[in-house]
Amino acid sequence: MTRVMLSLWFVCLTLGTVRAELSAEAKECFDWFETLGFPDVKDAAWAEVFNDHPKLKELWGEGFVLEDGKDRFRVMGLDRLSNSYPRFDPARPEWEQMRWAYVERPFREMATAYLEKLRDPPIYRNPVFLRKPILDRRATVFALAHACWRKGELDLAQQIFDEAKKIPTERTPGNEEVDVPMRESLELEFGHTAMWDALLRVGKLRWDEWHNGQEMVPRTELLKLFQDIIRKYPASPQAERAKQTAAMLERMVEEDAAHPHFSENQIAALPVEEQVREWIFRLRDQSGEQLGEPGGCSVFGFDFDGGTSPAHRLAQIGYPAVPHLIEALSDDRLSRAVQCSRSFFFSHEILTIGDCAKQILYEITGESFDPPRARAWWEQFQQKGEKQMLIDAISSGAENPYPIVSKLKSKWPEAVEPALLVGADKAQAEMKPVFIRTLANLDSPAATERLRRFMREDPGLWNRVAAARALVDRNDPEAAPAMLAEWTHFSQEPLDPFGNEVPNKFEALTGCLIASGNVAAIQALRKKWDGLDALKREVIVHGLGGGTWGFEDIRKPLPPDAQAEAIALLVHALDEFTQLDGQSGWAGDTTPRICDRAAWALHRIDPETYSRSEKAGRRQRDLERIIMLNTWRKAHHLALLPVPAAPAKLEPEEALQITHFADLSPEVTAGKELKEKVIALGGTDFQGNTLPYLIQWIAITADPEIQSVQIDVRRDNDLRGVEVEMRMEAGASARVPSPFDWRIQLQGTVGERQFYLNPRASSKAPREDRYWREFIEEANEALRIPPETELLIHAEIDTPRSVSF
Repeated sequence: MTRVMLSLWFVCLTLGTVRAELSAEAKECFDWFETLGFPDVKDAAWAEVFNDHPKLKELWGEGFVLEDGKDRFRVMGLDRLSNSYPRFDPARPEWEQMRWAYVERPFREMATAYLEKLRDPPIYRNPVFLRKPILDRRATVFALAHACWRKGELDLAQQIFDEAKKIPTERTPGNEEVDVPMRESLELEFGHTAMWDALLRVGKLRWDEWHNGQEMVPRTELLKLFQDIIRKYPASPQAERAKQTAAMLERMVEEDAAHPHFSENQIAALPVEEQVREWIFRLRDQSGEQLGEPGGCSVFGFDFDGGTSPAHRLAQIGYPAVPHLIEALSDDRLSRAVQCSRSFFFSHEILTIGDCAKQILYEITGESFDPPRARAWWEQFQQKGEKQMLIDAISSGAENPYPIVSKLKSKWPEAVEPALLVGADKAQAEMKPVFIRTLANLDSPAATERLRRFMREDPGLWNRVAAARALVDRNDPEAAPAMLAEWTHFSQEPLDPFGNEVPNKFEALTGCLIASGNVAAIQALRKKWDGLDALKREVIVHGLGGGTWGFEDIRKPLPPDAQAEAIALLVHALDEFTQLDGQSGWAGDTTPRICDRAAWALHRIDPETYSRSEKAGRRQRDLERIIMLNTWRKAHHLALLPVPAAPAKLEPEEALQITHFADLSPEVTAGKELKEKVIALGGTDFQGNTLPYLIQWIAITADPEIQSVQIDVRRDNDLRGVEVEMRMEAGASARVPSPFDWRIQLQGTVGERQFYLNPRASSKAPREDRYWREFIEEANEALRIPPETELLIHAEIDTPRSVSF
């Protein structure tokens, strides 16, 4: 057999049947893709991009290296979107240094591995939460096939193209997964992503590129971006939006060319009315900050320009700018501020100049306007004047008083209290909490009496508690007894399912009782403690430590007698080992147990008596807990508890060895075989597949007596090995086949790196090896860490449970 025949035989074994040429469909799609004008990747190196900061070494992305300069390099991903990364610059501040670097990788090796995963994909793919456009998976796979074709890897190109065709597309008008012809689906998806990217570039580019020092894209280039979408993707639903945006940009480009340029000094020399007109014209270059997700964009957010943006300038001019801003409310020209519901899916919109004008008017007047109401308001303003308009707005009880009170107080402080008292009496339900908070800032007998009325008479518990909290700060004697009466019946009501009502009434009431410093209040909390669920206990501990539930201020120190009661309650809580789900990282470490939080609170109350490390692992926390208990017991003449000895120190190469197992539910007699399997892990090294192996075994065995299993794996920074803790809940349950029977959580923190497995899975998925593949690979990568790096990995599985109809 000749060498050539041997080579062909080897390729056949590796990749399957060799195609002499591309299919007609693949060739059609590749030829169409060539017309879109993306950079040619034929000779571009494939590379992995790293954030090479000493404290944050992590893989950031991968793609084709398009430019490699002295100061920065540019990489384009399979989505055909490129990022520019600055190299290390000693002249820049340390906090800005990302130390970007890239490492070239063999393209064919990557593509072959990608093909293997396509043929046997993991059941679950980690979602991408990035502030950048996300390409549909079918289009991403196609883009890799096209890159293979450009690099002469024809067989790989065809096979990857065939796999791409099997992937349903999500990019249809209804966003449902359907089977759309390949060429059509590609146009839909790339058009969608191009529009997303273009809208982001209207502002300070994509977030990552702005952070790397890029400037805004000129309007002429933006116009070309939207014109390209119209030309390249005429069948895309985004084409019509692109036409409208391009038409507006074309008009604005013409206006830019005709408008004279003024320097800042020249603008300052103009009459005020002309200054206003110029700054309103410049709102077309106004950027902004996204305030939360979901949320909106504020033109007064990030101070991009040191307070010199057009919006800031107009707000500084104040009321003389109002009539022109009212006229601008209907201006549909585009600004440079982009807002979204969520940055990781396409929900992006450009604020118009009218949107910006609305925000500036609110900044000046404290009121939010639509055009008709704004004009009516301005007519009244001219008749009544600023002072009376502010008084009327507060007195109506219909407007948010806080910004209006600030403006009235700055010029006419004597008028604030009468207006606020009238408004509080008229306040509508949604405005009452704001009026209460605003009244709390008034130190007068009349304000105190009105707060008492809210506390005694308001039908809403939150409003009663908020008023009482304000009275507590005034040392009002009526507040604590009133809240004790509330506590008597409310302490038995359940929290909402996740314990996160905002503001949570139980949290607010508990915080008010603690802040009162009343001995009877602390005793009432202690009396109910044993009958409360874990979430409520945590709320009490947080409050005793000076936490703020529902209020902005930190409470003052407790009086000595109340402090003694609080310490006694917290010492009792040191024996509460309940761990609360999803709350790791609280109070400076990764030990979310009530006993650890009680230790934190004790340290906050009396740091000299109850010392606590700022950051520590579980073993150190347990030692500090015993020391705190013994400190209190010694002061109360009680027998001291034994201090546990620390395990022997290991060699660095043994740092992942499992040295300790703790059964946190010894009363559960079920799951004997599972406990034996966990105990048998002792002396072995913890690996990425250790927990998946156990959970997979639980899923396959499906012991009818086990309802749920939680396993926590920890390693401190003291080279004393890995500890495993397990808790189980038992009880027979009927099994009803359902895709939602299994609930699995698997998440880890190793040093500063986090990884997880999403809980969604089908009832059969946990039994299959491919379900765990990505998590195991990511975990093994994370475990390649220095031997003294802390780690915490939490696993949980609820076995198929009973279903009622």
